[in-house]
Amino acid sequence: MLTYDLLLGGMLLLAGLFQIGGKGKNRKRELTFLLIVFVILGVTSAIRYSTGIDYSYTYAPGYEQVLQNPDISLFGHHYEPGYMLLQKIVAFFSSNYQMIFVVTSLLIIGLFCICYAKYSSNVYLSVMLFLLLSEYYCTMNFIRQSIAGIIALFALEFLKKKKFLPYLMIILVASTFHKSALILIPFFFINLIPLNKWVLAVYSAVTALIYFNTDKIMGLVTQYWYKGYHMESVHVQSTFEWPFALAMFVQFLIVFLGSARLRKKDKSNYVYVNYAFFAFFFTLMGTRHSILDRFSIYFEFAFPLSIPLLYTCLRESFTSWWALNGRGEGEKQEKKSAWLAAGLLTVIFCGGFAIHQYALMMDHHGVIPYRTVLNQPFYQEYLQQLKQDEQEFEEQILTEEQEPVEQPIDEPIDNEPIEEPSIQQDEQSSSEKQEQQNSYDTSSQVTEEIPSEIPEGMPVEVFLE
Repeated sequence: MLTYDLLLGGMLLLAGLFQIGGKGKNRKRELTFLLIVFVILGVTSAIRYSTGIDYSYTYAPGYEQVLQNPDISLFGHHYEPGYMLLQKIVAFFSSNYQMIFVVTSLLIIGLFCICYAKYSSNVYLSVMLFLLLSEYYCTMNFIRQSIAGIIALFALEFLKKKKFLPYLMIILVASTFHKSALILIPFFFINLIPLNKWVLAVYSAVTALIYFNTDKIMGLVTQYWYKGYHMESVHVQSTFEWPFALAMFVQFLIVFLGSARLRKKDKSNYVYVNYAFFAFFFTLMGTRHSILDRFSIYFEFAFPLSIPLLYTCLRESFTSWWALNGRGEGEKQEKKSAWLAAGLLTVIFCGGFAIHQYALMMDHHGVIPYRTVLNQPFYQEYLQQLKQDEQEFEEQILTEEQEPVEQPIDEPIDNEPIEEPSIQQDEQSSSEKQEQQNSYDTSSQVTEEIPSEIPEGMPVEVFLE
C-alpha cells in the first residue's frame, strides 16, 4: 500500500503546487498538470507486473493466444472485437505480452486526462477523485471495461444535448471493448426524466422491489445472456461489501443535494444526478450479487466531473475564503457558500481517503502488493529449471518403457478353463497406451515450443496444463 499512498500524496502535493499563486483558471497550467499526471499514472500502471486480478488470469494468456494464432478472428471470441483488434495491432509489433499492458495503460490514462481537460471544471479535484475513489486501481484490473467506460464518458456531452445518434455511436464503439456498455443505450431515454423528489420516490420503490428479487432476474438474464455467469458462479453467489454501497450513497447525496446549484449553472447538468443515482443503484445490487456492481463503473466514472463542478458552483458564490469569517448583513450568503465549499472539500479528502484506504485493504482488484517488471527475477533461470524438470520427466518415462514388468503366471487348475482376455479389455488397454503416448507427445511438444532465447528480465508466465 505504501506505493499507492506515496502516489496519492505526490498527486496532492503536485495539485497544490500548481494552484499556488494562481488565480482563476489557467488553461496552460492545467494542461501541464494533466500531462505530468498522464506520465506518472500511465507509467506506474504500464510497468506493473502481475498486478490486478485479471492480469494473469485473463489478459496475459489472452495475448499469448493472439501471438500463437495471428489469424484469429475478431468475432466469435471471448473478447469483444475492438479489444481483439487492439491485441492484434500490438502483437504485430511486439511478442512480449507486457506490451499489451503498456498500451492499454497509456490509452486508459490518456483518455481520462483528455476527458478531464475537455469537461472538468477543476482538473485538480478530478484527478484527486480519480485516485481517492479507487477508479485508478479499477483500470489495472478491469481493462476492457475501463476502456469502454472512459469512451462512454465522452458521450455525456451528447446526452446533455439530447443528441441520440452521436451518443449511440460512441456507446457502440465502447461496446466493442466490453458489451456491458450497451446498458447505456436505454439510459439515454431514462435520462430524459429529470430526477426530482417525486421521481426519486418512484426509483426508490422500484429499487426495493428489484433488490429483493435479484435471484429471479439474474436467473432469467444468465439463461439467455452472460451464460458464463450462471447462478452457481462465484461472481453471482458472492456479494459486495456494504461500506462501498454506503460510500456510493454519500456521493449520490452530495450530487443530489447540490442539484439546484448544478442546474442553475446549466439546466443540462441534471444528468449528473441520474448518473449518481445509477452508480449507487448498481453498487447496491452488488451487495446481492457482486457481478452487478460491474455496471456501476459506467456511472461512477462521472463523479470526478460532477463533484468538482458542484465545488466550482459553490466557489463562484464568494470572493475569497475570508468570507468564512464574514459578519456583515450582506455577507451571510457568501459565508454560507464558503462553509459549504469548505465542508465539501473536507468530505472529498477525508471521506475519499477513507474509501481509498478501505479499498486497498480489501484489495478487490488485486493490486496489492504492487510489483513492477523492473524487480522480477530473470526469466532465463526459470526457463532453464522448467526444461530440466521436463527432461527428468522424459527420462523417467523412457526408463519405465525399457524395463519390462514381470507378471506372475498363475498355473491353471485342473478342469478349470483359462480365461481369454476379452476384446473390451484389449481395447481399454490399447486406449490407455494411446493416452499415455499422447501425453508423452504433448510433453515433447511443449518443450519444443519454448523459445531457446528470451531476453533477460522479460516477464513471462507459462501456463502448463
